[in-house]
Amino acid sequence: MDELAGSELGSVTRIVGSRGEQRTLEFATHMTRDDMTLLMFIFAPLYPVKSTISILRVQLIYITIIALMLAFMIAAYISYRISRPIENITKAAAEMAKGDYSVKFHGGNYTEIKNLAATLSLAESEMQKTGEYQRDLISNVSHDLRTPLTMIKSYAEMIRDISGNDPVKRETHLNVIIDEADRLNVLVNDMLNLSRMQSKRMVIFAAPFDLLEATENVLSSYNILSEQEGYDIEFTSSKGPLPVNADEAKIKQVINNLMTNAVKYCGEDKKIIVSLKKSGRKVRFSVTDHGMGIAPDEVPHIWDKYYKSSTHHVRETEGTGLGLSIVKEILNLHRAEFDVKTAVGKGSTFWFELPLVKMPRNTGRPQVQPNAAPQDPQVSQSPQDPAKL
Repeated sequence: MDELAGSELGSVTRIVGSRGEQRTLEFATHMTRDDMTLLMFIFAPLYPVKSTISILRVQLIYITIIALMLAFMIAAYISYRISRPIENITKAAAEMAKGDYSVKFHGGNYTEIKNLAATLSLAESEMQKTGEYQRDLISNVSHDLRTPLTMIKSYAEMIRDISGNDPVKRETHLNVIIDEADRLNVLVNDMLNLSRMQSKRMVIFAAPFDLLEATENVLSSYNILSEQEGYDIEFTSSKGPLPVNADEAKIKQVINNLMTNAVKYCGEDKKIIVSLKKSGRKVRFSVTDHGMGIAPDEVPHIWDKYYKSSTHHVRETEGTGLGLSIVKEILNLHRAEFDVKTAVGKGSTFWFELPLVKMPRNTGRPQVQPNAAPQDPQVSQSPQDPAKL
């Protein structure tokens, strides 16, 4: 009490007890309530802090060791579950790189690894298809080259041994040699042009021209089929002109190739419908035949080199097997939209679209619209004779 009375703070705090005994914290202070002065005493036992820290330290060591062991076991288990599928995928990929396309990729239990396995499985499937296409390409090219070369050699030998002194026979045999040489030239040129297009080394020269006039020029070369072989080629068009900004020679080649394809697969009625229609700010060219159509699973492959549909109702025409591939590459260079609508037993419609451009009133020359599709400058090539595609 004396200490409390003499305290300037109005409270007293002290620790009672020796180090070896239980010590107590004592606290005393004045409190005033309702004009009454009260004294408050607080007594709290003090426990040894060092011993508590020591116990906590030991417990922390044990807990740390146990946590590390559990973490190691969990990490090892998870690593095994992750690495095992990746090791299997790596081994399968190594086998696939050696040319074994029968391997399977299994993804394990994690979404990312499953996606990786699915992607590699898709790559394997595409590589297998590519390998098949390459074998077919080599086979077809070898056949296409061997036949005219054999003909050229045979007729050259006939001229040397038999018809050399007979002007009529010699002329006939020489014409066969020239025709086969032209066929070889067309095949080599088509392969070279397609290779240039696919490697982006061929450029187009875009200039405004009337697509209606260009289409009529191409169709005029097919009049001989109507006159001599009974083909019914029907052409309908929006009122012209239909000006577009593109490489005229290459667009004519596209039309030519699509017409040749229609003649080849037109069916028994020999009817081909050609259409040129405005569609908004674009003009659509389409060719429709009434042939056997294309199976749905074959549609994505018809633009591939030397791909042959399972349809066998085909008019026998000479060709290089590269027509639709060239169409695809030319239209891609022009950034044009194109596709085919087909149904088995009902025929097919091949189409492409090009942006229209404005025609000034004071001149007959088309003018490119500001929103016309941009063109990459590319090398021009004249359209080929339809009988040689």
